[in-house]
Amino acid sequence: MKTIWKFNIPHQSLIEIEMPHGAQVLKAECQGESPCLWAIVDPALPVTRRRFLLFGTGHPMGEDISTLKFVDTFQQGPFVWHLFEVTA
Repeated sequence: MKTIWKFNIPHQSLIEIEMPHGAQVLKAECQGESPCLWAIVDPALPVTRRRFLLFGTGHPMGEDISTLKFVDTFQQGPFVWHLFEVTA
């Protein structure tokens, strides 16, 4: 049976999150002061590691962003963060 899980987003450029295979990412946002990601998951499926990149507004993203899929933008105090999943 599918359910929605919350995952914490650490403050680092490269983020690896283990979640059940095929999880559908819904949203990234701060809960209180903690950045989080929510996804629809099937807890019965095996866990896989997914990679995400977190960029602040105005921070360089690098030259090749073709392997990045936009997830969400969220605010944390005066900062605005942009979360992307690495697809390749």
